[in-house]
Amino acid sequence: MSDGSVNGTVFCSTGRGLVMGKADIHIHTTASDGLLDPRDVVEYVATETDLNVIAITDHDTLAGAHKAWQWLQAHPQFPLQLLWGVEMTGAWFKHLLFYWPDRPPARLPRRLTAPERLMRELRETGALCVAAHPANPFSMAGPDLRSLVMQGLSPDGLEACNPAAGRRPEKRLRKLAHELGLAVTGGSDTHGVLATIGAAYTSFPGSTREDFIRALLTGTTDAGWSPPIRIPIATIARQIVQAWFVRPGLLQRTR
Repeated sequence: MSDGSVNGTVFCSTGRGLVMGKADIHIHTTASDGLLDPRDVVEYVATETDLNVIAITDHDTLAGAHKAWQWLQAHPQFPLQLLWGVEMTGAWFKHLLFYWPDRPPARLPRRLTAPERLMRELRETGALCVAAHPANPFSMAGPDLRSLVMQGLSPDGLEACNPAAGRRPEKRLRKLAHELGLAVTGGSDTHGVLATIGAAYTSFPGSTREDFIRALLTGTTDAGWSPPIRIPIATIARQIVQAWFVRPGLLQRTR
């Protein structure tokens, strides 16, 4: 596999040629600790980016994904496809991303459920799983992931590219993914600036949601970076307020 770039955007190539599809499968909205309305997110992605697939992955709720789905249903002229998703907060604040090829379950497990139980319960609903930002604190790191694999509860992928962690851990995370037999993914983990969507992304053969799912399950995804975007300090401060003071109230109302 070889790397290259076009217009400053990093991509990966294989012996089969350039991977065509791009997905950002880690985006937050006002449904949890983000500052962006879900409808603004999908409109921006549909009109201003080259992403084929996105997932709204709010913390412990599908409300943002549902609003995004409603917007896309009302605007069928856009080819953008949505993957239903959520970032679940497990015990000890371990984070796992879950995705559904079709509609998600009516109810999610409670926050702070043990990761092993999250895997068992959500696998039964047809969910796919990616370990979110394993290099960050409050994440499923190497020992946690090895434990899941040993229990037969392996995730499908590992997020090797996430702007919050920076680019330094990428090589180590790719090595871990290879060791555990996990697909490699990238996601922007966007919380407050539309332009950061796609800052890290997952590339895959094809262009549809079904193509992405197939690539995740067969380990043929890859991860890449777009040119960095500077986030204003004021936006970071607003997002912290949303996470610590506004979001707890949202969680109480959406249980």
